[in-house]
Amino acid sequence: MKRTVAILLLSGLFFSVSFGQTGWTWQNPKPEGNTLNEIAVFGPNYAVAVGNLGLIERSTDNGEIWTKISSGTKATLCGVSINSNGVGWVVGTGGTVLKTTDNGLTWKPQSIGSSYACLTVSTTDGVKCYIGASSGKFFKSTDGGATWTSPATNSTKYVRSIYTNGQGIVCLAQDGGIIQKSSNDGETWTTKTTGITTALYEISFLGNTGLAVGAGGKILRSTDAGDTWSQVSNTNSYDLVDIQFIDATHVMALSIAGLLHSSDGGATFTRDNPFTPYSGQTSMAMSPNNYFLCAGSGGWIYKSSNGTDWSTRTDGYPLGIIADIFFTSANIGYAASSNGMIYKTTDGGSSWTGSVQLTYGYLNTLFFINASIGFVADNGDIFRTSNGGGSWTKVFNYANVPTYSGSIQCIYFVDINYGWFTTDAGQIWLSTNGGLSWTMGNSGSTNAIYDIWFVDSRNGVAAGWHGTILNTNDGGATWKPANSNVTDDFYAIHGTDLMHIIAIGGNKVLKTLDGGATWTYVPLPSQVGWNNLFKMRFINRNTGWVCGEYGTIIKTTDGGDTWTMQWSNMSGTIYSIFFTDEDNGWACGDTGSIIHTSSGGISGTGEISVEKASEYKLFQNYPNPFNQSTTISFNVPVRSSVKLEIFSISGSKIGTLIDAEKEAGQYRISFDAGDLPPGIYFCRCTWGSTNDSAIRLLKD
Repeated sequence: MKRTVAILLLSGLFFSVSFGQTGWTWQNPKPEGNTLNEIAVFGPNYAVAVGNLGLIERSTDNGEIWTKISSGTKATLCGVSINSNGVGWVVGTGGTVLKTTDNGLTWKPQSIGSSYACLTVSTTDGVKCYIGASSGKFFKSTDGGATWTSPATNSTKYVRSIYTNGQGIVCLAQDGGIIQKSSNDGETWTTKTTGITTALYEISFLGNTGLAVGAGGKILRSTDAGDTWSQVSNTNSYDLVDIQFIDATHVMALSIAGLLHSSDGGATFTRDNPFTPYSGQTSMAMSPNNYFLCAGSGGWIYKSSNGTDWSTRTDGYPLGIIADIFFTSANIGYAASSNGMIYKTTDGGSSWTGSVQLTYGYLNTLFFINASIGFVADNGDIFRTSNGGGSWTKVFNYANVPTYSGSIQCIYFVDINYGWFTTDAGQIWLSTNGGLSWTMGNSGSTNAIYDIWFVDSRNGVAAGWHGTILNTNDGGATWKPANSNVTDDFYAIHGTDLMHIIAIGGNKVLKTLDGGATWTYVPLPSQVGWNNLFKMRFINRNTGWVCGEYGTIIKTTDGGDTWTMQWSNMSGTIYSIFFTDEDNGWACGDTGSIIHTSSGGISGTGEISVEKASEYKLFQNYPNPFNQSTTISFNVPVRSSVKLEIFSISGSKIGTLIDAEKEAGQYRISFDAGDLPPGIYFCRCTWGSTNDSAIRLLKD
């Protein structure tokens, strides 16, 4: 009988497969590197962590292995509470409330009738649920979330943490040092005197003993069930974000830089030395199975069996801040880290195992001339490799150069001999022997120079602070100002020739047609907002990418005249981006984050039919015209290599949806074009080397 059911299921017209591209995906860490804001343990083996961009991660084996769970939202998820029976809630910005009844495996949205940012949630039985929000708002349900009420707290401060004993006692910890208590399930409140005015981030009780922690290392303690509070002396000044009772005697407090321990019920605390685990953790939980979990910045999750010795449970490498990334082929790449390490990958970024400790400073710029010769720099030293990163030699030591000043900002080579580096003190240095030695040019400026670009060994342009644009025609020995008409800070620059140049500054993209004398601002997608843009990479005259704050990635396929937003699935800052061709690219940033695309950054998901196809055929997409997404179908009569590509009306390639061997069958793929501007696009399908077809896509 079971076998018959399986056959019947396969006889349906379509079923899901995984050939579709997903835009940008996480390589380090995995499953995702967005910040986790809270973690909870419950039941015999379960744990759930929630974070930015709708991130929910789940473990079913006591926090050993974590899997990303679909939340159906991109809101920032701030709080999670699940009872031992597997019923609970997640809350977040914009009034987001999600409920689970199956131990966090699936989530359904609930409406509380409000768009206030929900910051914390608490349930003890899966029936009663309490939510704290911005502006002192408090929401409660006594019927499993079917209906919600909002009793007044008479506070306007953010409610950061909720404690309930499940028997009518509810306490709220808020900004401004406010603690409120209710003895009737939150219907009425009394405000308690705390003696502080700084934010409180967490409140917890064991019996009558309560502890609340917050900004500036403040710790409050109560021994009468929260009616009165006194401040605990503490030399730690770091913000405390969580507090956990181990038993009546032992307590742990989590700061943004590590842990504090108490062995007298929270009357006094001592700190770990050195601080552990990794700084930036935001939440801590203790399981009835006697283990501890910490989650926070960069999606990193740590586990401990004793609260002292911690090890990571995130799949990846804590690489520090990755300031720059550079690939010499589709498989071989390098990452420069804030911890002074240079990392290497030989498998396209799936793993980064070839690490070398070059310095204890901040490595901030990378450049490779070819597969063998490359450079990396910290604030004042430059290291060179001639064997593909196998070994590195210091070729510039600022301590031995009295004329050097500032901090190195970028390195650029136009060929195997000629190269330059810039500093934030306005200096531009040049090399004519492949970086083995360096001499200082005359820039005539003291403004920071953040980027440099050369069309050949003689002619180049440099850009920097307060609209600084410098030109040279003698290889960088001397420079002349372009007297630009803008005062924006230029962070990156690129040109097709010395007249046609693109620069980024702040949250702007600018373009000049006269070598930098006059600039025009290029319209950008509204999602860029006020986000600063930091790095720009072009792979040819038309196609390039820019990255910046809050996961911003924008792309152009017409030489910078128009830009489209790409969904990076990253909430932190992206400091650098690199492409080896129109499809394969990497971006890096905060807390060791590395993301990758094999589709030029565009997204598509697909399905395959078990019905046979008699001919190669590309069908017209449906719907057409379309607004957000459209479905593209095609036939493959025999096993063939298939490439499905999207082009602009000018012929510039937007990205690749499929590039792989496919079995015979009928295929459908959903193309998500939500970030592309309205207009005409073309989809081309190529089978093998002799068959191809194209259709026109019309986006409203």
